[in-house]
Amino acid sequence: MPAVGKGSTVLVTGVTGYIAAWAAELLLKDGYKVIGTVRDEQKANGLKEMFDEFGDNFRLATVRDLQEQGAFDEVARKVDGILHIASPFHFNTKDVKKDLIQPAVNGTLNLLKAAAQSKTVSRVVVTSSFAAMMDQREAPFTFTEEVWNKSSSVEIEKDNTNSFHGYLASKAEAEQAAWDFVKNEQPSFDLAVINPVYVFGPVVHPVKDANSINTSVGMIFSTLSGKDIPNEGDHQNFVDVRDVARAHVRALQNEEAGGHRHIASAGPFGHGQIAGILKRNFPEAKIQQPKSEELPNTGFTAKSLNAKNLNIDYIPLEKSIVDTAKSIQRFL
Repeated sequence: MPAVGKGSTVLVTGVTGYIAAWAAELLLKDGYKVIGTVRDEQKANGLKEMFDEFGDNFRLATVRDLQEQGAFDEVARKVDGILHIASPFHFNTKDVKKDLIQPAVNGTLNLLKAAAQSKTVSRVVVTSSFAAMMDQREAPFTFTEEVWNKSSSVEIEKDNTNSFHGYLASKAEAEQAAWDFVKNEQPSFDLAVINPVYVFGPVVHPVKDANSINTSVGMIFSTLSGKDIPNEGDHQNFVDVRDVARAHVRALQNEEAGGHRHIASAGPFGHGQIAGILKRNFPEAKIQQPKSEELPNTGFTAKSLNAKNLNIDYIPLEKSIVDTAKSIQRFL
């Protein structure tokens, strides 16, 4: 028996976002009704046009501030399931506690408190990140759902302007807050969490210009534009946005997904690989020649212990990168 069956109403927070727009589309095509939260309904006009074929099965609800007490109370009252995808993701901050950690934690807790007051919500799926697992470890090491990133919170106590560790800590602390809430409050719903690695894949959400492209896709756009190819780093794994959206929907549906974290990863990648894929498929673009297309061996891997709950046949790297580039070519 599915946790939230087809025909049910699902709340998708931050529906104009990169992952959320895809998740909403999958739900609608699968026969669900979707209520999507936005900060400004005018900015969602493109999404409303995109989902016009679904009529009243897609509706918008305005939630201007995720941190405001009771922000989700009204919209969560009559839904059956929730995908909480809205969360800050940027590195442009000088106060990571104020700009990243507090909004992520408070927004998640506000959502869960609203769900706990509902008499109909049976499953909440929260978007976390592989960042919540990226603890400082010695290579070789395999990261699984049993690992928690505790080191980033320590780092920002030393330096509250460290936006890299601030982002990692925001994901870890928000997810931990969600699990603690469920453990301590014992709500009528259960919780599933999706932890994606680097997310590539085509853009369908409203994007007005190149500066508005989300961070991970921005890396593809930068290479496509002829900028310097990023240096290889640790923990290099990717997943396509369509598979991340699919992971959310299956976590909502699959009874066994409740109570578990789920790494969403299609496998390792290298920036040289991406540049090579782009050069072969977009010969007219002025892409820099990569030093190597070999897969870098960092000594770190990501392995999901709970993959069976989602049962996803992941989109391969080349298709993901080509489809991403096609979707953002208009900004060149």
